[in-house]
Amino acid sequence: MIPKSVTHVSNGIPWSPTVLPEAEALQRSLERQQETERQQKEAERQQKEK
Repeated sequence: MIPKSVTHVSNGIPWSPTVLPEAEALQRSLERQQETERQQKEAERQQKEK
């Protein structure tokens, strides 16, 4: 059963206008985390090449 307050589902995360700010913050933190991991992998790769 889907709550009537849910207006849209994005990336499997249902959101309504009340939870949208939290969802956006979560999305941004996930993107930052992925970016950090990518930079770490790149740094490790460069270390190996030296």
